[in-house]
Amino acid sequence: EVHQLASGYLRNDSGSYKFIPFGMQLQLAPLKDAVAFDFLNRGDDQLLLGGNYDGVIPFHGRYDSQPGTLILPGADPQIIWPQELQFLRKSLRHLELIKLGNKPYLLAVFNNDKTQIYEIRSYDKTN
Repeated sequence: EVHQLASGYLRNDSGSYKFIPFGMQLQLAPLKDAVAFDFLNRGDDQLLLGGNYDGVIPFHGRYDSQPGTLILPGADPQIIWPQELQFLRKSLRHLELIKLGNKPYLLAVFNNDKTQIYEIRSYDKTN
């Protein structure tokens, strides 16, 4: 039985969970993967979302408008959009965090492209 077709998150209100849907811009394509990590080096984990789905008949077109979005936690979560992230410029399909030599890396799989790996450094919108 389906009651909600939106992507969103569960907010913990003192042990009682409430579903909060993301805004309309995050409903344009399926969110297929998420990675929690302190990308901003600020002491809390942010959530990197990616999605897309190509397994539909040509009549419907592809659901590929979600190259990646970073969500900052809080009572009113802040969103850093794909165009601000710069490295997530294609149709993102899968994310994985790995460590090599004690350094964190993000493994990103894009639709119809090679897997790419990025060293995770502190993100700064002003640079």
